[in-house]
Amino acid sequence: MNIEHVFPASWIAYDLRCGKRKQCRQNSVKFNLIEADLHNLYPSRSDINKARSNYRFAIIRGEQRVFGQCDFEFDEKHRIAEPSSAARGRVARAMLYMRDQHDLYLKRKLESLLIAWDKKHPPEQAEYRRNDRIEQIQGNRNSFIDVHRN
Repeated sequence: MNIEHVFPASWIAYDLRCGKRKQCRQNSVKFNLIEADLHNLYPSRSDINKARSNYRFAIIRGEQRVFGQCDFEFDEKHRIAEPSSAARGRVARAMLYMRDQHDLYLKRKLESLLIAWDKKHPPEQAEYRRNDRIEQIQGNRNSFIDVHRN
Protein backbone atom coordinates (compact mmCIF):
# COMPACT_ATOMS: atom_id res chain seq x y z
CA MET A 1 0.00 0.00 0.00
CA ASN A 2 1.02 3.57 -0.61
CA ILE A 3 -0.58 6.99 -0.94
CA GLU A 4 -1.25 8.17 -4.47
CA HIS A 5 -2.64 11.04 -6.50
CA VAL A 6 -6.04 10.54 -8.10
CA PHE A 7 -5.40 13.49 -10.44
CA PRO A 8 -1.97 12.44 -11.73
CA ALA A 9 0.96 14.57 -10.66
CA SER A 10 2.36 14.32 -14.18
CA TRP A 11 -0.81 16.00 -15.49
CA ILE A 12 -0.32 18.77 -12.94
CA ALA A 13 3.30 19.27 -14.07
CA TYR A 14 2.19 19.38 -17.70
CA ASP A 15 -0.59 21.89 -16.92
CA LEU A 16 1.82 24.16 -15.03
CA ARG A 17 4.51 23.77 -17.70
CA CYS A 18 7.19 23.48 -15.03
CA GLY A 19 8.96 20.46 -16.53
CA LYS A 20 8.87 16.87 -15.35
CA ARG A 21 7.68 16.06 -11.85
CA LYS A 22 11.14 16.19 -10.28
CA GLN A 23 11.89 19.53 -11.95
CA CYS A 24 8.55 20.94 -10.82
CA ARG A 25 9.26 19.96 -7.23
CA GLN A 26 12.50 21.96 -7.40
CA ASN A 27 11.19 24.95 -9.37
CA SER A 28 7.50 25.46 -8.63
CA VAL A 29 6.00 26.40 -5.28
CA LYS A 30 2.56 26.09 -6.90
CA PHE A 31 3.29 22.51 -8.02
CA ASN A 32 4.38 21.55 -4.51
CA LEU A 33 1.19 22.96 -2.99
CA ILE A 34 -1.02 21.22 -5.55
CA GLU A 35 0.86 17.91 -5.27
CA ALA A 36 0.40 17.93 -1.49
CA ASP A 37 -3.37 18.61 -1.58
CA LEU A 38 -4.90 15.97 0.69
CA HIS A 39 -8.18 15.95 -1.22
CA ASN A 40 -6.29 14.31 -4.10
CA LEU A 41 -4.39 11.71 -2.07
CA TYR A 42 -5.81 8.25 -1.35
CA PRO A 43 -4.38 4.91 -0.24
CA SER A 44 -3.72 2.59 -3.14
CA ARG A 45 -2.33 -0.85 -3.71
CA SER A 46 1.11 -0.31 -5.22
CA ASP A 47 0.58 -2.82 -8.01
CA ILE A 48 -2.71 -1.23 -9.04
CA ASN A 49 -1.27 2.27 -8.94
CA LYS A 50 1.62 1.12 -11.12
CA ALA A 51 -0.84 -0.38 -13.63
CA ARG A 52 -2.96 2.79 -13.62
CA SER A 53 0.10 4.93 -14.31
CA ASN A 54 -1.27 8.29 -15.39
CA TYR A 55 -4.00 6.81 -17.60
CA ARG A 56 -7.28 8.66 -17.85
CA PHE A 57 -10.35 7.09 -16.30
CA ALA A 58 -12.88 5.43 -18.59
CA ILE A 59 -15.26 2.50 -18.84
CA ILE A 60 -13.57 -0.60 -20.22
CA ARG A 61 -15.76 -3.24 -21.83
CA GLY A 62 -15.49 -6.66 -20.20
CA GLU A 63 -14.26 -7.60 -16.77
CA GLN A 64 -10.69 -8.74 -17.12
CA ARG A 65 -9.62 -9.14 -13.50
CA VAL A 66 -5.83 -8.99 -13.47
CA PHE A 67 -5.81 -8.27 -9.73
CA GLY A 68 -7.95 -11.17 -8.50
CA GLN A 69 -11.06 -10.02 -6.67
CA CYS A 70 -10.07 -6.35 -6.95
CA ASP A 71 -12.36 -4.71 -9.50
CA PHE A 72 -9.88 -2.58 -11.42
CA GLU A 73 -9.22 -2.79 -15.13
CA PHE A 74 -6.70 -1.04 -17.33
CA ASP A 75 -5.93 -0.96 -21.04
CA GLU A 76 -2.32 -0.17 -21.88
CA LYS A 77 -3.02 0.18 -25.61
CA HIS A 78 -5.64 2.91 -25.09
CA ARG A 79 -4.03 4.26 -21.89
CA ILE A 80 -7.25 4.07 -19.85
CA ALA A 81 -8.16 2.73 -16.41
CA GLU A 82 -11.48 1.82 -14.82
CA PRO A 83 -11.85 1.98 -11.04
CA SER A 84 -14.32 -0.21 -9.21
CA SER A 85 -17.91 0.95 -9.03
CA ALA A 86 -17.43 1.55 -5.30
CA ALA A 87 -14.55 3.99 -5.96
CA ARG A 88 -15.97 5.92 -8.91
CA GLY A 89 -17.71 8.62 -6.89
CA ARG A 90 -14.61 9.32 -4.80
CA VAL A 91 -12.46 9.39 -7.93
CA ALA A 92 -14.86 11.79 -9.63
CA ARG A 93 -15.06 14.17 -6.70
CA ALA A 94 -11.26 14.26 -6.27
CA MET A 95 -10.70 14.91 -9.99
CA LEU A 96 -13.41 17.59 -10.26
CA TYR A 97 -12.18 19.27 -7.08
CA MET A 98 -8.64 19.43 -8.47
CA ARG A 99 -9.91 20.90 -11.73
CA ASP A 100 -11.77 23.68 -9.93
CA GLN A 101 -9.50 24.28 -6.93
CA HIS A 102 -6.28 24.48 -8.93
CA ASP A 103 -7.61 25.46 -12.36
CA LEU A 104 -6.38 22.24 -13.96
CA TYR A 105 -7.44 20.95 -17.34
CA LEU A 106 -9.68 17.93 -17.94
CA LYS A 107 -10.72 16.74 -21.38
CA ARG A 108 -14.46 17.12 -21.98
CA LYS A 109 -15.08 13.40 -22.41
CA LEU A 110 -13.40 12.61 -19.09
CA GLU A 111 -15.12 15.54 -17.38
CA SER A 112 -18.55 14.28 -18.54
CA LEU A 113 -17.81 10.79 -17.24
CA LEU A 114 -16.68 12.15 -13.87
CA ILE A 115 -19.82 14.27 -13.51
CA ALA A 116 -21.94 11.18 -14.23
CA TRP A 117 -19.97 9.12 -11.67
CA ASP A 118 -20.39 11.84 -9.06
CA LYS A 119 -24.16 11.80 -9.51
CA LYS A 120 -24.48 8.02 -9.64
CA HIS A 121 -22.20 7.29 -6.66
CA PRO A 122 -22.87 9.79 -3.84
CA PRO A 123 -20.54 10.06 -0.86
CA GLU A 124 -20.75 7.68 2.07
CA GLN A 125 -20.31 8.78 5.68
CA ALA A 126 -16.58 7.96 5.60
CA GLU A 127 -16.06 10.42 2.75
CA TYR A 128 -17.90 13.18 4.68
CA ARG A 129 -15.71 12.48 7.73
CA ARG A 130 -12.58 12.53 5.58
CA ASN A 131 -13.60 15.91 4.15
CA ASP A 132 -14.14 17.26 7.69
CA ARG A 133 -10.73 15.98 8.80
CA ILE A 134 -8.93 17.42 5.77
CA GLU A 135 -10.53 20.79 6.49
CA GLN A 136 -9.08 20.64 10.02
CA ILE A 137 -5.61 19.85 8.66
CA GLN A 138 -5.50 21.73 5.36
CA GLY A 139 -8.10 24.46 5.91
CA ASN A 140 -10.35 23.81 2.92
CA ARG A 141 -13.12 21.45 1.85
CA ASN A 142 -14.01 19.53 -1.28
CA SER A 143 -17.26 21.20 -2.34
CA PHE A 144 -18.10 18.26 -4.61
CA ILE A 145 -18.58 16.20 -1.44
CA ASP A 146 -20.46 18.92 0.43
CA VAL A 147 -23.01 19.46 -2.33
CA HIS A 148 -24.44 15.99 -1.61
CA ARG A 149 -25.15 16.75 2.07
CA ASN A 150 -28.81 17.30 2.86
